[in-house]
Amino acid sequence: MTASGSSADFEGLVLRLLAAMLNRPVVVRSIAPKGYRSDWAGVVVVDDGADSMFVKARSGSEPISILDHERRVLEHLPVGIGPAVRGWCRSPMDEVAILALEDLSMNRWPPPWSTESIDQTIDLLNRIAAVDLAIDAMPRLVDIGTNLGNWTTIAADPAPFLAVSLRSARWLGRVLPSL
Repeated sequence: MTASGSSADFEGLVLRLLAAMLNRPVVVRSIAPKGYRSDWAGVVVVDDGADSMFVKARSGSEPISILDHERRVLEHLPVGIGPAVRGWCRSPMDEVAILALEDLSMNRWPPPWSTESIDQTIDLLNRIAAVDLAIDAMPRLVDIGTNLGNWTTIAADPAPFLAVSLRSARWLGRVLPSL
């Protein structure tokens, strides 16, 4: 349940706001597993299917603030370090925010790791380390005063973490006590 009622109502609101923001029709291609930080997330196809983007939507003032923080960080990263921000909007009454990002779902996600992908990863990590996010007006996440999700959150409710299939339940059960 979200600020607008049922999840179907919320998805409809998100798609209407997104279509208005882009001034183009959109259709859902896939819905992302429910995570800790999005009321709705999925890949949408724009127009004739030639363009797609990953979209996150949040409701409520604190979640919207966190999503806005993510947008501002991504907008300040050099090209190629994070997904490109394709759009941002808030509903007229400011109860819903939408962040549209470059769709990376068709990219190759290792493993298996090739020598080339290892070299590319090392290069990317070096580029990330060199980034200076001197954004004076941006609060530090730790200062927002919210539970942004951590291993304690995952221990309390592992289903969203396991839904993205990064690790198995067996792995999580083995390592969680040390995290």
